[in-house]
Amino acid sequence: MNGSRNMESKKPVGLMCLLVTVISLATLVYVTRDLTERFLVERTTIEVKGYAEKKIVSDFAVWSGRFVVRHANMTDAYRMVEEDRAKVLEFLKKNGIDHSDVTFNPLSIYPQYKLSDTGASTNIVESYEASL
Repeated sequence: MNGSRNMESKKPVGLMCLLVTVISLATLVYVTRDLTERFLVERTTIEVKGYAEKKIVSDFAVWSGRFVVRHANMTDAYRMVEEDRAKVLEFLKKNGIDHSDVTFNPLSIYPQYKLSDTGASTNIVESYEASL
């Protein structure tokens, strides 16, 4: 008899514990869902306010070109290309571009061979082509 009375007195405590656990879990699920929803919305939204406008002027340019000189004498062809290089550098300097900002590829000199009557190349150098 004592055992049945003991069981009856534990029922309300067990029900209270179960009820508190269910309420706690429901509250935890609600709070977690609300926080997760806020976090995801904040992470996927970008908000921009304001307006700005500024004109810019470019201070960088790339200009590529090539000088080609043909002359019967290799030394004269080289000299002529160097004179052209000096003219270009002077032109750029007059227009505000410093020599240190200008680069040239290495000078190339190739022999140009005379062609035969049939259009075939011969071993006779007709001129030299110097280029920058």
